[in-house]
Amino acid sequence: MLHLAYFMVPVALAVKAVHRLGGAAWAANWLHLQGIGAVALMILAA
Repeated sequence: MLHLAYFMVPVALAVKAVHRLGGAAWAANWLHLQGIGAVALMILAA
């Protein structure tokens, strides 16, 4: 589970880059992926 949580951090940053550089509307909520995906999974893994 912890490996998946650490995987979410670069995924969230990649989605942020897609939003900033490409302006993709689906990538506007990248912070939710980082907050809910990465942080919540790290809490569950502990």
